[in-house]
Amino acid sequence: MLLSSLFITFLLEYFLTPVEDSFDKYLSRVINWVRLKLDVDDKKVALLTWSVLVVGSSLALWVLWEILLFIHPILAFVFLVGFLYLNLGFKRFINIFLKIHSHLKNEEIEKARLEINEWSSSVKSNQVVTDAIKSGDARQIAREATKLLVLSMHRNLFAPIFWLVMLPGPVGILLYRASLFVEREWSQTHEDVGNPDLNDDSVRSALEKEEKHTEEKIESGEARFDTYAEIASRGFFWFDWLPARFTSLVFAIVGNFEDAFAQGRLQGTEIGYKSPSASDRLLLAVGEGAMMLSLTIPTAVSGTQQLNNMDDLASRPELLEPDINSMKFAIGLMWRSLILCMVIFTLVSFGYFLRFFY
Repeated sequence: MLLSSLFITFLLEYFLTPVEDSFDKYLSRVINWVRLKLDVDDKKVALLTWSVLVVGSSLALWVLWEILLFIHPILAFVFLVGFLYLNLGFKRFINIFLKIHSHLKNEEIEKARLEINEWSSSVKSNQVVTDAIKSGDARQIAREATKLLVLSMHRNLFAPIFWLVMLPGPVGILLYRASLFVEREWSQTHEDVGNPDLNDDSVRSALEKEEKHTEEKIESGEARFDTYAEIASRGFFWFDWLPARFTSLVFAIVGNFEDAFAQGRLQGTEIGYKSPSASDRLLLAVGEGAMMLSLTIPTAVSGTQQLNNMDDLASRPELLEPDINSMKFAIGLMWRSLILCMVIFTLVSFGYFLRFFY
């Protein structure tokens, strides 16, 4: 049932691609409403609220799923297809990425900025990145669009597929998506860092300073997270830990494995704290190695850590700067990754089916 429902969902999304994420907006409004009603600085209340929104809703969906299966499997199948259609996203993000590529190719920079700004706003990306998009050139827009595609494909396709296999029915998808939206809506960690200059050096410098400053504050315990944001961030980190490694492995297999492995290993030594941005940086590091494109900024580390990781730093692969022509590498990587995931899912499904004959 899971395999056939996933195939039908992909066909529906391919021919009936949703224009906007209405379900996501509705879910965001519900999460914000709950936060406003229960906004007290108490860790127990915050933990209980998070548990009800994430775990409680998933358990309720599990009960509904079992009831539908008991009534009739076809009813459960139709429900699963509809649920997957509302929560998975592949063609929609591919279309946005292709629109940006088309605008850049036709030298329509303002239209490309408008498209990528709407995209980055919907996923609440870093303010420095948003400013770079608004004032950057075609090369910077191509880089940020590629980064958004990698992260969007993971959060809206590969990670949900992973949880679809691991947990019964749609329960795993809701568990992951709910934790993602709670973290996204409750996060209060964005800081106003001002607008960087137009050139690449200033943008890279601003990003590097912000990442270093954030890491130092978190490691020293001086970061001023509110209670809700801290719980949501930690919760999503653990729900995303395994899927992020799964997606990274898929990228490495279908891309340049040697460079992807080297980048992932190097990034693993630089990650010093447990937050969703750590998984994002790992995904981008492996993705840039798989595509042989430079997408991330190396994190500043201490002198002692540099000496300990000298071999890893020396083995950092030479990567190309993204441009308009290199955007097609990202599209190819996503399609190959989807095909590999479907092959793995098919083998797992057939293995589960064959166990009834032995």
